[in-house]
Amino acid sequence: MEQLFLLVSCIQILLVVFIQWQVYIKKNIITFAVSSFILSLFLLQSGISNGENTLIFIALLTFFIRTIFIPRYMIVKLTKEHWRAREVAPVMGTASAIICSIIIVIISYITYTLTLYNYLHVKIGALPIAIILQGLFLIISKRNTFVQLIGYLIMENGVLFFGAILFPGLPLIFEAGIILDLLGIVMITGLINRLRENYVPDTLEEIEDLKG
Repeated sequence: MEQLFLLVSCIQILLVVFIQWQVYIKKNIITFAVSSFILSLFLLQSGISNGENTLIFIALLTFFIRTIFIPRYMIVKLTKEHWRAREVAPVMGTASAIICSIIIVIISYITYTLTLYNYLHVKIGALPIAIILQGLFLIISKRNTFVQLIGYLIMENGVLFFGAILFPGLPLIFEAGIILDLLGIVMITGLINRLRENYVPDTLEEIEDLKG
């Protein structure tokens, strides 16, 4: 299970780096869907192996909401707001963003080793933290609203990933999975609708920033 966790973590991090590199938003949404699908398979396998029904339920929830519903909803919205289909003015260049992503992974490992590892004693626990920080960095380094939302959702995936490997039996993980999915749906719906109501795309630069 530890080797599977390591493999899935590395794939998740590589997919986030791909999102940092990719400028076309639809491909980023699809990449997030693939990331969530892999996470749901891991949660399902972990739940079956450990006999944890809560993990199995969260795996199914992750599949239907994060792999199918949210990406499909975002793509539908994207087709109606075609001016957001491409990231045109990122905060930093692609090369710089990828280098920062690698540095984040290194910092996550060092920080985890010096702090939480002393209490949890799980060597690979740094990887979910790296995923959470990668999602946060994605929000900071991009201006496109859809990519920023993907960054938030990646942070949620990291939280579920961290809880599933370290605290699989806690009811908190079950509740957090439901709350995070509901919050993700509400957040995406609210932000996209607010942007549609409050902003008219006079120029491409004006509509690229996520404001308020």
